[in-house]
Amino acid sequence: MNDVSNVGFELANIDRAILDALQRGLPVAERPFALIAQELGVYERVVVTKTAVLKRSGYIRRLGAFFSSRRLGYRGTLVALSVDEEKLAGIARFINRFSGVTHNYQREGKYQLWFTLLTLDEMEKQTVLNALERTEGVKSLIELPSEKTYKIRVTLPMEEKPYSHLTGVPGMQGEGTVAVNDSDALQELDYTDRKLIHLLSDELPVVDSPYDVLAKKLGTPVSRVLERINKYLASGVMRRIGIVLAHQQAGYTANGLCAWQTAPDQADEIGAAVAAAEPRVSHCYRRRADEANGWPYILYTMIHGHSREEVEQIADSMAERYPGLGERVMLYSLKEWKKASMTYF
Repeated sequence: MNDVSNVGFELANIDRAILDALQRGLPVAERPFALIAQELGVYERVVVTKTAVLKRSGYIRRLGAFFSSRRLGYRGTLVALSVDEEKLAGIARFINRFSGVTHNYQREGKYQLWFTLLTLDEMEKQTVLNALERTEGVKSLIELPSEKTYKIRVTLPMEEKPYSHLTGVPGMQGEGTVAVNDSDALQELDYTDRKLIHLLSDELPVVDSPYDVLAKKLGTPVSRVLERINKYLASGVMRRIGIVLAHQQAGYTANGLCAWQTAPDQADEIGAAVAAAEPRVSHCYRRRADEANGWPYILYTMIHGHSREEVEQIADSMAERYPGLGERVMLYSLKEWKKASMTYF
């Protein structure tokens, strides 16, 4: 559970540049911070020290790897609950007890609790949903499984003026903001792969050679670790290595999950266009509607802004730009009950 508070210092230009670079991706190299420093024109020690300070101060929530759960054998779904207000806190804490729950938010609207659930099989998922349906205070539940992913990338610009652009840096991951390889094909993984993926799904240390720390835990040369990471990136098993920005602290105090009605035969075209052209949209999915419960929305966009007014303006401009978008409902976050990365294997 997280109640956002203000941090203790104002960001300098170099802080903003480092945050932008780390959002784009940590280079896959023995000394990744040295490559960022080279591009920014500062010393490696400056980048490492400032990254550590930004993390301690709450601007960086996590530095680590982001994987395609599908390629690792997991299946994800979005679940929304309508609950009695007096029972809400207890139900939210109960939801958080399930290990497959990575995000749990209280939002405005009829359905107040929204959480994501990752499980290895249908039986495990159904066990969780059945337990919630029997929970006192739960009035109704809708499940909205993902049918297609167009974008998963929280890259919110921090620099007020251009400071640097990380292009052509050896070992730097590509922007990769649009293409999402969410194939159902499972990746063949050996014991070392599973152990490395388990380590990468935790926090990476903010040190000169973070991958060397992993190599020592595995008892293998760092060159082999880098080779495997590049293999994961190339195959789509791993999306990127980088930071999760604490967007509220960074000035993006309003975020709305906007669910849209649209014709099923237009969803792919619109979803791909939104993913490519809308920098303030961090996530864009197609999900199954639940007509039986009066929930006809199939396209979901997470919009970030400095105010609710700005978020609404972005949604209005999207509605004008993409005529296929129909009625929408904006679900603003009121409280973050859980936000964690999945620990695989």
